[in-house]
Amino acid sequence: KDSDGMSAFRVAVLGSGSFGTVIARIVANSCKKSPRFDSTVQLYARRQALVDEINENHTNTQYLGDACSLPTNIVATSCIRQTVTDAKFVILGVPSEFLETTLDAIRPSLAPDAVVVSLLKGLHFDEKRARIVPASEMIAAKLGCEVAALMGPNIYTEMARDEFAEATIGHNGSHGTELKELFTVPGRFAVRLHPDIVGVEMCGALKNVASLAAGYCEGLGYGMNVKAAVIRLSYEEIQRFCKRFFNTEESVLLEACGMGDLILTLLAGRGQKLACAFVQADGTKDWDVLEDEMMSGMKLPDWRNAMYIHQILQAHDCENEFPLFKTIHAIGFEGAPAESIITCLEEKINME
Repeated sequence: KDSDGMSAFRVAVLGSGSFGTVIARIVANSCKKSPRFDSTVQLYARRQALVDEINENHTNTQYLGDACSLPTNIVATSCIRQTVTDAKFVILGVPSEFLETTLDAIRPSLAPDAVVVSLLKGLHFDEKRARIVPASEMIAAKLGCEVAALMGPNIYTEMARDEFAEATIGHNGSHGTELKELFTVPGRFAVRLHPDIVGVEMCGALKNVASLAAGYCEGLGYGMNVKAAVIRLSYEEIQRFCKRFFNTEESVLLEACGMGDLILTLLAGRGQKLACAFVQADGTKDWDVLEDEMMSGMKLPDWRNAMYIHQILQAHDCENEFPLFKTIHAIGFEGAPAESIITCLEEKINME
């Protein structure tokens, strides 16, 4: 209990990969210092070997290396229901493809007044209704709880070294003050709230699609001039897509989740590195093969999101209105030459 006799809020993190673990480090710092939160942060890890490593050595060497130590108030468990029991704030950092099964697993144990914070940047496509279903919508529908989404330009290796980073929390519920306190660590991590949760999510998802364009250009040997053009033209296409399908205001794109994350992802993101390797392999290796070779077990949303965006553009017969997204898919999945990305950029510029 806190100094006023109120029960302190328990915090749980689902997902012990790279980003889930560095976010656990952030909130563990806040929980240790603030009487508003229970000092122990529960962390779900699927593998018992990793649970033992976190609890005994306070490291996660597979994802963060030997040099990054975890706070001792992070306690790992391989029981997902135990992780969320009595938790007020549940931070969801599992791969997007496991979202539905994870929600089904935690629903019986989740407190009715829990707040779920999504870190997911993957997309889900509803073929029957020909629409993208944001993760926040799926979470709210399955669990009936308050939902938030955290997105931003966050390279986990730099966060593991305690370098400063920022993020946007999409949230329109009643726990904004607590969320801001939970995710704020002076000198290390700062957050701003924005009421358009879906807009925040879509910024996170769509910049991953654009990252493939930057990677194609790098694979062709182009430098920063071309990447600058990709960033600017991607911003324009993302803004129009969000407005058309989700009525998102441009103010969201000016936050860390928008322009900040777009710049970082297109210059240094894992998706652009994967797309670079795709071009260098001359299309002889599928995306999942490259992912297995290069990503140490991580599943990237970038190329998967490109497929879902293509589906919704096809379903609404508006591919030609989004030529960059169309070209990204054509190169990655239809055998179009990588050089066509330059043609696309030129044509978009001439259309302005």
